[in-house]
Amino acid sequence: MLAGLGFDCRLFERLNIPTAQNIYHLDWIDPNRGESFDSYMDRVAEQIKDKSLPIVYIGHSMGGVGIQE
Repeated sequence: MLAGLGFDCRLFERLNIPTAQNIYHLDWIDPNRGESFDSYMDRVAEQIKDKSLPIVYIGHSMGGVGIQE
C-alpha cells in the first residue's frame, strides 16, 4: 500500500482485507538526482520483503500513480 504525498500508512489503517497474508505499507523515499520515476518506484518496491506470494498493490492519489509504474 502506498499512500499519496502528504499522507502516511494511517490512511489505510481501517481498511480490512481478510485474505491478505502480508501487508506492506510502502514509504516514500528520497529520490536520487536525475533518477527516472520508473527507477525510483523500483527502489520503493524494495520495501516488499516476500515477493514469492501474489502481490496486489493499492495506492492512493500520487501513490496510485506510483503503483501503476
